[in-house]
Parts: sequence; C-alpha cells; structure tokens
Amino acid sequence: MDKNFGLRRNDLFIDLPIVTFKGQKYFVSQVPFINVASQGKTREESVKNIIDAVKLYFKDEDVEKIIKEKIPIPFPSVSLELLRFNVTDKKVVPVTRVTP
Repeated sequence: MDKNFGLRRNDLFIDLPIVTFKGQKYFVSQVPFINVASQGKTREESVKNIIDAVKLYFKDEDVEKIIKEKIPIPFPSVSLELLRFNVTDKKVVPVTRVTP
C-alpha cells in the first residue's frame, strides 16, 4: 500500500472548513468558501455527504479559477474562530481558534 496515499511531493493543498449544524430534521454541513452544502440523518452521514459533494464540485471545474475567485488569499492569513453565545445572559465568549 502507498504510504503517501497517492500524493505527490508537489501537490497543493487547501484546507476547506466544514460547518455542521443540526437542523429541524437533519444535520446540515456546509463548506462556506465554495458555497457547497449537504445533509444527513447523523453528523457523520452529513460530513460524508459533504465530502462527496465537494469531490463532485471540483471534478469538472477549473480549480485555479475557483481558488482565485472564492477562496481567501493569502490563505495562511485565514483563521477559523468559534464563538459561544450564552442565551441567558447574552454574553459572547470565544471558545477556540484554529489557524493553519
């Protein structure tokens, strides 16, 4: 089995955050940078479905054009923040920060 998972030395990677939340009936997953969404009965199914949707999205697309138009550049300056809003006392507290 290939220890590099089929990756080449010069492959380019872009981390695309997935936002998943519980809707009224299903879990919904979104990739905001490219406006792709999917759903599933469980969180795991929703994430699996969004991965499949992103693969389909990029399959026949001009990836370089998408990167230039939709993904913030320079990408390393992008960070993902999570805020927790306390409904009772209406306070907002930063929970975590993820940086590349």
